Amino acid sequence: RATRAEFSDARTKRDLDAFPTPRRVRPPKRGKTPELPKSLTQIVSTAATGALRQFRGIRESSRVHPEASIAAMDTRWWMLSRYDSALVTTADGTAQSWYQRDPETFRSMLRRSIALHQRATREWPALAEQYKAALPELTSPDAWDKTFGLR
Repeated sequence: RATRAEFSDARTKRDLDAFPTPRRVRPPKRGKTPELPKSLTQIVSTAATGALRQFRGIRESSRVHPEASIAAMDTRWWMLSRYDSALVTTADGTAQSWYQRDPETFRSMLRRSIALHQRATREWPALAEQYKAALPELTSPDAWDKTFGLR
């Protein structure tokens, strides 16, 4: 809970006026509301654009005013990836939180993820051998009894 509280999107407020009014630097193009990407090309393009956006800086104005207000039922990856910050309601609509994109946290978590994947790849052969050697013990009737508290 303490770690969760460090993130702005985990802190909800019931008073809907507790957050600043959403403001965009540029309004969306007329008639161009974000839509669910349907084709494989659209999905790949939207995902690539959203991923690349994580490496760009944020608009300073997005830290003062959220760029949009989005209902919980509309919070999909392709929608949120368009904004540097947004107010998002809780599922029951009684509160909201302020989602804020943080490129530095993203880069830090990406580096950690890459390091862990490299480690898993490097250690996989040894782990597979250990698991294979332990398989008879792991799947024995005694192990099942211990696991399910039958003894």
